[in-house]
Amino acid sequence: MYEHDIQPGTLIVSKVHSAIENCQALVVLLTPNSEYSPYVQQEIGFAQAKNKPIIPLVQPGVSSRCMAMLQGVEYIPFDPGNPELALSHLLNYLSKLKGARETDQAILMGLGTLFFLALLSKKEQGKRIL
Repeated sequence: MYEHDIQPGTLIVSKVHSAIENCQALVVLLTPNSEYSPYVQQEIGFAQAKNKPIIPLVQPGVSSRCMAMLQGVEYIPFDPGNPELALSHLLNYLSKLKGARETDQAILMGLGTLFFLALLSKKEQGKRIL
């Protein structure tokens, strides 16, 4: 939410794009009112172009038109009268997503270390042969 980091003279679209580029996942709250906001769909499209996971929270009464680019995507139902249930689901999913990313990073680091050790080993073997 760009309003919470006021930077006079900065283009709002630049702030939003920068925030999406630097995030791990985009959580989007879709309400009946967001149907009339072209910015919501633009931000979703930008996140999709950056291959960011998009996690929709969908309030009852949201039309299929509002889902637009997220048609067919699983979402978390969001009841503004009882937000705890949706937030619990969201936190569980984000935790799994974070764990998967950390596992992927650990695997990549492990593969990199193995590759480096293999190169060192070949270099050492080459020295012994000469």
